[in-house]
Amino acid sequence: MGNKLQDIINTPRVNEIMINGPEEIFIEKNGQMIQVAEKVTPEEIQQLVALLLKELNKSADKNKDEYIIEGQISSLGRVNIIFPPLVLNGPVITIRKYSQKIEKITSETTMFGLTPQTAIFLKHLIKSRFNILLSGGTGTGKTTLLNMMIDSIPLSERIITIEDTRELQKTLPNIVQLFTCEGIHITHPISMMDLVKNALRMRPDRIIIGEVRGVEVATFLQATNTGHDGSMCSIHASSAIEAIKRVEMLYMMNKLEIPLKAIRNQISMGIHFIVQLTRTKNFERKIEKIIEITGIEGDQILTQTIAELKGSILTLTGIVPQRIDELVAQGLPEGFFR
Repeated sequence: MGNKLQDIINTPRVNEIMINGPEEIFIEKNGQMIQVAEKVTPEEIQQLVALLLKELNKSADKNKDEYIIEGQISSLGRVNIIFPPLVLNGPVITIRKYSQKIEKITSETTMFGLTPQTAIFLKHLIKSRFNILLSGGTGTGKTTLLNMMIDSIPLSERIITIEDTRELQKTLPNIVQLFTCEGIHITHPISMMDLVKNALRMRPDRIIIGEVRGVEVATFLQATNTGHDGSMCSIHASSAIEAIKRVEMLYMMNKLEIPLKAIRNQISMGIHFIVQLTRTKNFERKIEKIIEITGIEGDQILTQTIAELKGSILTLTGIVPQRIDELVAQGLPEGFFR
């Protein structure tokens, strides 16, 4: 690899590298998109492509008719390469680097706008084994926060994580990581739904899904309704209400004739809290709201906002969670929300 590209890829606090061509290289650093002033040659890009293909166990000759290549490099991260004629100035390379260090949730944590109070509250949500849905748009930090939350789970628990590609980090001793694909060609592809079903047979204390995108949400909700408390997943949505609607839509994709009210009942019982993430105009990743699902009335899911972003700080609203007794039982001080 050319030294210029190596230096760009190894730049501290860079979590994504986008190479659109020799003169169009962008990085995402501290949540902000930045164009790199350094220019490289087409030959240096080809050298990088050759190295990445080698690391992905792919031969350039063998895959000459494969115009999109993606995979994971354990020492680097997730890689996507797209070749002409699908792009004009190809190849275009996108690298999402794995987090080298997982921040811990403590009273000193300021990431995502957390304060000592809201950090303690979030940590107790995890400790109290509530089922949590992380919601946010692209680049809002869902994976980063989910990694931090997993790191806060007690060491004694057995965790099964399920992903399409590896983004969640193994920070606890008894974590089993399941993937729908690992660059291996198999006769019968294994879906996310297959892995969620199998995870139920692996004696999990908690099931963590990197991101729900399909009918696996139905099995996940059934699991959370039948004793797998403390489970978590993320979903792509721009608000907590939209996240609920998206869960409903994904559930209905399973083509089972289940009434919408029954689906909403499962959501209201199977998901306790929604953590909504946003990206501010200053490119900062923040927790916008922490919403508690409090039940269902008629066919409408009821919610209340326990914390919300004010300025750049996540602040408690003063509303006492309906599940306060469970939080207090896990050590949250009485009167915490007053």
